[in-house]
Amino acid sequence: MTKGVSGVIRSIATACLEQGRSRNLNSDNVYAFGRLVNTGQRASLVRSAAQDDPLQLFAVADGLDGAEQGARAAETALALLGAFSERLPVQQDFFAWARTYLDQANRSIGQLLDQDPGLIGGTTLTAILLHDQSAYTLSVGNSRAYLYRDGSLTRLTRDDVTWTDDVRHLTRWLGMQDGEIRAEDGNLSRTGLQRDDVLLLTTDGITDLLSDEELAACLAAPDAFVQRIGRIRDRALHKGAPDDFSLIGIRIRDPDGKFAANRKIHRERSRRPGQADLLEQSQQDHRWMRPLGVFLLCVLLGLLLGKLLTSLPAWFWHLLPGG
Repeated sequence: MTKGVSGVIRSIATACLEQGRSRNLNSDNVYAFGRLVNTGQRASLVRSAAQDDPLQLFAVADGLDGAEQGARAAETALALLGAFSERLPVQQDFFAWARTYLDQANRSIGQLLDQDPGLIGGTTLTAILLHDQSAYTLSVGNSRAYLYRDGSLTRLTRDDVTWTDDVRHLTRWLGMQDGEIRAEDGNLSRTGLQRDDVLLLTTDGITDLLSDEELAACLAAPDAFVQRIGRIRDRALHKGAPDDFSLIGIRIRDPDGKFAANRKIHRERSRRPGQADLLEQSQQDHRWMRPLGVFLLCVLLGLLLGKLLTSLPAWFWHLLPGG
């Protein structure tokens, strides 16, 4: 983060949340537009909105066990993230803030699970915070953040996983009961923003079904931005979507608010000095034109009527009373 007052970031975002076809409930969740999703809306949700703020937060979380405790862990992580972001001053270092949040979230979720010793769970979390012409990312687990720019898709995070005999094992998540989470530099990053950048957040319900190449192809489609994110959602559903998935796409319309401001300045400068005065004077000069036009029209109609009457044959006048 930087000191001082920063300009707004203009963006449009689409958030999707879908319950897996093999799940009894959705243990995924998203944080977008200043809120997370309540239980009653998690079966299927698509929400889009434009934002015009100096600080914007988006995140996805995937409860690990696909059951109620996983859903509660994801909800706890996102609720705490939202609370932390509201207390984030622009002078604070993002990386210190992120490490404090991750430590608090890990302990809070661990305490939640400790209430029932039989529960083993937790949640992944991947977040993007937009501020000061930059995208700051933090991630624990295997949910991902991507940047799509100039036709190329780049991962901004790495998966915290290992593989044994083609079986994937998470190495880090929120709610680990064996100690402190130490956010490593590889999953805390800063990326400078450009106009028309697209940022993508996904849980593994998407990335287990769609390759990076398929994601890039959807984002390259000649459609409106919201429709491109819809393509990703639809393709996952078409492939069966056995697991819950969360998906957020963010398009940067103006990374620092200068484009809109410069456009306004250009419009003002394009007007010649005194143009407003000339326009007002021109309007005043033409105010007398309307009554003059009405008068001339009446004269013209009178002349036409007179000519018509004088051209009538004599027998027509004898038909009139007294003729």
